[in-house]
Amino acid sequence: MLNHRLIWRIDSTASRSGWSLPPSYWRLSEGLRINALQTLACPVIAIVPDGKQLGSGVLVEVDGVSGILTAQHVVFSEEFRQAKGLWTVPHFYTKGSLNEPTTHFSSTNIRTVLLRCFPETPSSGNDEWGPDLAFIRIPKDTNFESSLRAVRINFYPLAWNPEARMQRALDENYSHLAIAGAPVEMSVDVAPTPDHVRAIIEFPVFLAAQFNYQKKENGHDFFDVPVDREFDVRLPNFFNGVSGGAVWRLVNLFEQDPAMHELKSSDYVLAGIAFWQGFENFRPKFIRGHGPRSLYEKFLPELRKWLKQPGQLQDPP
Repeated sequence: MLNHRLIWRIDSTASRSGWSLPPSYWRLSEGLRINALQTLACPVIAIVPDGKQLGSGVLVEVDGVSGILTAQHVVFSEEFRQAKGLWTVPHFYTKGSLNEPTTHFSSTNIRTVLLRCFPETPSSGNDEWGPDLAFIRIPKDTNFESSLRAVRINFYPLAWNPEARMQRALDENYSHLAIAGAPVEMSVDVAPTPDHVRAIIEFPVFLAAQFNYQKKENGHDFFDVPVDREFDVRLPNFFNGVSGGAVWRLVNLFEQDPAMHELKSSDYVLAGIAFWQGFENFRPKFIRGHGPRSLYEKFLPELRKWLKQPGQLQDPP
């Protein structure tokens, strides 16, 4: 097994902190921009089976059970199902720390045979509309869980007052969306050797002031966020790796007190999970994520029922 040392870079420069940035973005204090970036990225991790960056996930807690909320097509991919270990990066590293000789980079991993996933079989649907939500259960009292909890202290309490959370995520007073995930294209391998791999996994947060919301007859809902390349923002050509990342809904930061320096828990809410990129002329035109009704009305009740069942770990393939 290779010794993977994966670096999660949180870049505080504005050119990597947004999708389409309105002019008022620049009036926000630097402290608020950095705090918002770190707050929204903190529960989100890269999913790296056997050292191959595959997708993203949100660390959540449901009825006392720790887990990773992600896209279903990530956990049912061949790369994930055949992997022997699931790797990720627990710590944040600033851009400046990458060149400091005293910085100790670390990763954490767990054997995939110890993991259980919900749903246990793929849901019937399609790539474009899903349903595409999944939960990876993290066993208690493992080094994997303790390493993540030591840094990401607050796993997002997904089952806490879900009706109120859903209504906040649908409230038009929460005027912006933010998508947090790890595009594979923006990650860089650094000096790999046969026994050692070092990589930079960049984790930007894409801010969107404009988006489309729609609800289907089956009860699932969706956010479509256009990829706007008109602003001087560094964007990947493709968003592979963002699948399973968080879709947050935010208050209008630009109408807040200019002295505001950090987000309060009431300023944002987990509104969905990113899972698909729509194309036009061979480039992504928009990113699609499941919305709050899909998450809190459709997926969460079934997940809670599944967590009450004893279940058995599958034998390794």
